[in-house]
Amino acid sequence: MAETEAREVIMICTPTARLPRPHVPSHREACRECGAEVWVDSGAAHTACICTDCALERGRALCLAIHPDVRARLRGLGWTDDRIDRIHGYARAIMHGPRGEG
Repeated sequence: MAETEAREVIMICTPTARLPRPHVPSHREACRECGAEVWVDSGAAHTACICTDCALERGRALCLAIHPDVRARLRGLGWTDDRIDRIHGYARAIMHGPRGEG
């Protein structure tokens, strides 16, 4: 029987200081790296969260994926998979581009 490695699900979240009101039902948590208060989608199961600034510092070290719970929430708000995938592509370009290679 092969053992499987448990994977951490770390949400990349917007600091509350930059976004007065979240776009989806959210709650506040602290970034596990710097302690900044961030918005986290209330329906997304996760291990921890980090703010966008800390995520940018990690760059290519992060494996970016749209959380299935977040995708479902956005679909429920009328977003198409195409729109969600375009946003994901934009985030990947930012995170894995020259700035993220730091």
